[in-house]
Amino acid sequence: MSSIVERLRKALAPDFRVERELASGGMGIVFLAHDVALDCPVAIKIIRPELATARAAEHFLREARILAKIRHPGVVPIHRVGEADGIFYYVMDLIEGGTLADRLERGAMDKGEALKVGRDLLDALEAVHHHGTLHLDIKPNNVFMVHGRAILTDFGISRPSRDEDNPTTLDGVIQGTVGYMAPEQARGDFLTPRTDLYTTAVVLYEAYTGRRWSGTSPEAHHDWSGVPRSVIPILRRALEWDPELRWPDAKTFRRKLWQTRSRRYRGRAAILTGAGLVAGALGVLIFGRDAIRPPRQLTDVAVIPLEAGFGMVGDSLLSDNLTILLRLNLESSSYRVTLPHVVLEWMPTSDRMADSLPTSAFRELGTEHIVWGTVEATGRDTIISLIVQDRSGKKQAVTIPKLQNLNETGQRLGFGVVDLIDPQNPDGFRGSSLSLSPIESALSAFLDGERAFLTNSFSLAAKRYRLALNLDTNFARAEWKLSNTHRWTLTGAPHPDVNLVRLLEQKAELLTEKERMLIEAQLAPNEQKRLSIYRDAIDRFPNDPFTTFLYAEELLGRGPQIGIALEDIVPSLEAAVSVYPAFGPAVTNLTWAYIRLGLRDEAVGALALLGNVSPDREEMLLDQRSLLRFALVERFFPDDADSARTILFQDPWLSKDLTRAVRLAAMFDIPQTQVELAELLLTENPGADTAQAHLHEAIALGSIATGRVAQALTHFDSAASLLGSPNARIEAAEWRIMLRLLGLPGVSRQALDSARLQLLSLITTPETRLRAAWALGIDAASRGDLDTGREWRDTLSRSQPDTTAERLGTLLEAVNRAEGEEYQAALQISQPLLAWDSAGRGGDPFARAILHLKRAEWYEKTGSIAATDSARRFYQHFDFLGAPANIAQAAEVDWALAPYIRLLRASAAPSSNNVRACSWISRVLELWSDADSSFTTLKSRATEIAARTCEQ
Repeated sequence: MSSIVERLRKALAPDFRVERELASGGMGIVFLAHDVALDCPVAIKIIRPELATARAAEHFLREARILAKIRHPGVVPIHRVGEADGIFYYVMDLIEGGTLADRLERGAMDKGEALKVGRDLLDALEAVHHHGTLHLDIKPNNVFMVHGRAILTDFGISRPSRDEDNPTTLDGVIQGTVGYMAPEQARGDFLTPRTDLYTTAVVLYEAYTGRRWSGTSPEAHHDWSGVPRSVIPILRRALEWDPELRWPDAKTFRRKLWQTRSRRYRGRAAILTGAGLVAGALGVLIFGRDAIRPPRQLTDVAVIPLEAGFGMVGDSLLSDNLTILLRLNLESSSYRVTLPHVVLEWMPTSDRMADSLPTSAFRELGTEHIVWGTVEATGRDTIISLIVQDRSGKKQAVTIPKLQNLNETGQRLGFGVVDLIDPQNPDGFRGSSLSLSPIESALSAFLDGERAFLTNSFSLAAKRYRLALNLDTNFARAEWKLSNTHRWTLTGAPHPDVNLVRLLEQKAELLTEKERMLIEAQLAPNEQKRLSIYRDAIDRFPNDPFTTFLYAEELLGRGPQIGIALEDIVPSLEAAVSVYPAFGPAVTNLTWAYIRLGLRDEAVGALALLGNVSPDREEMLLDQRSLLRFALVERFFPDDADSARTILFQDPWLSKDLTRAVRLAAMFDIPQTQVELAELLLTENPGADTAQAHLHEAIALGSIATGRVAQALTHFDSAASLLGSPNARIEAAEWRIMLRLLGLPGVSRQALDSARLQLLSLITTPETRLRAAWALGIDAASRGDLDTGREWRDTLSRSQPDTTAERLGTLLEAVNRAEGEEYQAALQISQPLLAWDSAGRGGDPFARAILHLKRAEWYEKTGSIAATDSARRFYQHFDFLGAPANIAQAAEVDWALAPYIRLLRASAAPSSNNVRACSWISRVLELWSDADSSFTTLKSRATEIAARTCEQ
């Protein structure tokens, strides 16, 4: 062996330093080496020289090519392949960790561990099969465990799935590992991706039980002890003898397997995997910030998911539906219901129905009563057995037969629980006779939607709610859920077929008190009123996850626009996650806020949790989890940025719409990344004119944020030329006017004159007439030409009331009054416009930034320092619609101006706020490190502030 090591060392020098052998197999050997150029350890696999026949070498190189084209965190990546001194080799990442086989030597895995192994392997297989490849040798020895993630290795006998002859042998020998091969593989028959699904199920059976699978015949008896009941039917189907009866693909298998985890959430610890990052305990994030986490208030009752008991094993649909119906019936009677998200060690099971819950269970769930139970089949009947326990330890039981009508069964369950927890008030139960549909098919569709909603499958949930509404047009609750669920598919807006005003006016009596309050909040005329109603709803329904989330989402979206700092919104975001950490949008919002604020450790922890709860990728226009992971690496781990970008470009779900993904970089406060990626895409894959325009827009917006105004203006012009629309032309002109108006340098007099001529030419175009008039009026007022400013204001004011024109005219009037030093009047005139901030409804993408920055300036003139900073906080919002496209949204304008606004805030910050001011100004200096020479004065000012605020 030493001769092989020496020969390999000489062959690969000086690029690699080969150190020692790591592992050896039948056909190959793996060595530890050091990549000299990259200064990092790697693994090098070679084919044994004595076995390097032409056919074996061809097979070895095919393995390398297969691995090289698969870029997935669950598959070890290949960096280089070649032949040196007659040795065939390839270089791959060094995987530091034991194998699954090593882990199983200690016995069966925890159920949560085994579930995650299944998720990781099937996620990796989805990518492998997508590239037209079969692995064919999945076994514990070929699965590495790295920081809790399963990594699939050893593609030594893999082959293309589309081979016409699909050879299953090599030189007449069956390829694979006895005990892990699928039946068709052992017979030498035709192989398909379902072959890999069988072997994955064999590995999972061993992970759950610690025992080897004994599938020697279709009739073989199997011991399923140790496998969770909800998982048994999932594995059983994957292990069908006939491949046609197995799951159709890895994605379906993974989804079915992962859906079983909803009952067994453990919220106290999580580890981030992917992109080479490891996080600490998530419990510190969610449960360890008691100083800022609002204390739990007691609710009336918590309903733990009912178990499928005797005669119902493998059929969780009915028990799930009855759990949902019980909860909905209690809510319809105005009982405050907690949705449990953490199932601890004291969780009762069907064979422990007599057990009592400890007081810690009530403290953890924040409730007076806890209900649990089973659904069992006895002969032709189905019996639901419930246990109700209160905080004192008193337990009561009720048994209810399942009725023919599902709605009536749910009402009987609700009445049975209420009769036990509140026997003095039998009339207190109103049930779901009004709030749920009496039409069985509509109710079933609605329950399908509820189950999908609870697993973050929002596209599916919206379809099912829509179906329920089609089947029962009077189903108010389905209409309400449809309105909200539709937004989290990244559309950003309620469902177009739902009118909340009409819903509240015509069907209020069909909704619960909580739902009526939440609709009233969404319809409130201003932000203060909206937040006030949400707070009242939280007081009325403490620990309700949806109420807590909507309040936090409202704060994140529009709180900064009424002066609430993002730093002060984070506790509400954390509270929403702590109430229900299984809700993907809540965790997504928290992760975004942490990244935006530069809180690295917190962002890593939140992203770890998101890895467990985010929906399947097909649920979203863009894969939020991958996008957040990419943003986190770019912001906090620049040394790993190249790898992260490679993954981004090769990720099939992000790469299909990279132009939009690049534009979204702005919301993470990584404008340099936005510019660099857009430039790369523009160079390597320019695409159609519209795609090129998006990329020019991305470069321009990122350049504004990084202080390269000259470059920005050039790219705005390029985008306008490619798009060819009047709105694109007016945006390019407006940037020149607005930058000068706000005090940013870099716009020449010639550029300003050109912009004014452009605006004048667009006055005659109906599509841009109002925006052009407003921009020209703002420009005139800012130059002290108040008469011209008033003329343009009059042009706008002649429009109908409560229109875009009127709002723009009002803002122009306020600017005019301020130029005449009437600052209080300007503040008063512009105050009503704050109600139109949401998603840029002020009538122009620049209107929101002008409104807030000018109001801050006017407050400063009147000596209101606190109000000045409050007005400048608006840019921290998360208020945008869908994914950016074409010209900039108001949010993108705000984010592009963020570094300059931070400078303004830091300049005016009192000494008591030095910590935050230091954070703001440090980020400004980072972003402006390569700014235009015209920014020299501003950078000097920033450096002086940093010296003052950041001194130790």
